[in-house]
Amino acid sequence: MEVSGSDIVADNPYFQRSTTRKHGCQIDYLVQTKGWNLFVCEFKFNRRMIGIEIISEMTEKLKNFSAPKGFAKIPILFHLGEVSSGVHDANYFYKIIDIGDYLEDTVNHKN
Repeated sequence: MEVSGSDIVADNPYFQRSTTRKHGCQIDYLVQTKGWNLFVCEFKFNRRMIGIEIISEMTEKLKNFSAPKGFAKIPILFHLGEVSSGVHDANYFYKIIDIGDYLEDTVNHKN
């Protein structure tokens, strides 16, 4: 994500319970930085191609997520599998990160 470890305030999975005033949502991984940013990370492990519908799913999740006032909500997609060109072309996600690239690096460094 290109965020310095010293800038991270908190990082964890996050679950927001539904109440009468707000919808619930589940965030796979949420990273809060000193710069008032919330990186909302979605992880997808698909055998089939990840299509453009991921954008509407993430948009709905961000709409339901009650972030503290003044924080930017930044969508990130981590994936293992293929992502459609439509998702890339939409420029919706701040970063689209292929987990497979990191797994290959780890294997190559062990040899």
